[in-house]
Amino acid sequence: MARTIQKPRVITGGKTCGRRAFYTAAQRRRNSILQDAALGISRPSLRRLARRGGVKRSTRLMYDDSRAMLRAFLRTVVHDAALYAGHAYRSTVTPMDVQYALKKSRMMLYT
Repeated sequence: MARTIQKPRVITGGKTCGRRAFYTAAQRRRNSILQDAALGISRPSLRRLARRGGVKRSTRLMYDDSRAMLRAFLRTVVHDAALYAGHAYRSTVTPMDVQYALKKSRMMLYT
C-alpha cells in the first residue's frame, strides 16, 4: 500500500488570521533570552574551550566571532530538532530529535 502525501495542517483563528502583524510578548521574550544567553558566555569559558581545542593565544576579536558562530550553530540545531518534533506531530522536543538534528549537521553524538 502506497503512502499518501501528508498535507500541512491549516492554522485558523487568532487575531491576525494567519498573518504576523506584530510579535507577541512571549516571542519578544524568547528573542531577548537568546541574545542574552549568547552574551552570557564569558571570555574565560571561551578561552577554556579554545585551550581544549589546542589554541595557545587568541585575539580580542575572537570572542565576539565565536559567540556569533555558537549562536548560529545552536539556532540551526534547535530549528532542525523542532522540525523533527513537528513532523511527528509532537510539541515536545525529545533528546532523539536533538540527536537527529546533530546527525543532520554532521556532528554525530554517541551516547
